[in-house]
Amino acid sequence: MPIPGHIDPVPVPRSFVPRSDGRIDLLGLSLADLRMALETSQLEEKQAKLRAKQLWHWIYNRGATEFSAMTDISKTMHPWLEQRFV
Repeated sequence: MPIPGHIDPVPVPRSFVPRSDGRIDLLGLSLADLRMALETSQLEEKQAKLRAKQLWHWIYNRGATEFSAMTDISKTMHPWLEQRFV
């Protein structure tokens, strides 16, 4: 049953493309693409797998729009994410 007035901003998955400022918009990426984006940004494979799952959960299940709201991701990781992703 659809929610009245609800508009899905990203109806289909899309590939990651850097913006003009060089950061990658995570909204709309599949879990695999999210993991690949993290690995491309110099994160170890195991770390990328964990962080991709965490980011996926926060973005798509909890609706987080800021990395600072993601409490299970270390605070030292937040600036690293903010430099590379939106």
